[in-house]
Amino acid sequence: CKLDLKFGNTNTTIRWNHMFNKNTFSNLSLIGTKYNYNIDVYISPYECAIDAGTKDWSLKYDWKHQTENNDELTAGLSSTLHRFNQGSLSIPQST
Repeated sequence: CKLDLKFGNTNTTIRWNHMFNKNTFSNLSLIGTKYNYNIDVYISPYECAIDAGTKDWSLKYDWKHQTENNDELTAGLSSTLHRFNQGSLSIPQST
């Protein structure tokens, strides 16, 4: 009997900052993440594998303005696309 568990996570971020003037700036970010796992089970003469994970892509835009009175105005938008792999089971046929 043998059990293998594999998992991994990958992240990436691209960010752009812009100063309109000394009191106003913005940030634009593109963020990607990927998580996956794999479970392999071997019980002679049988074996099976389960693969699952998720992928996300996010886009964010933030804007900030500081007034002469040191008050802050902030606004932003954010959107995320989720892709789920709820799992796939593979059982090879014996020969």
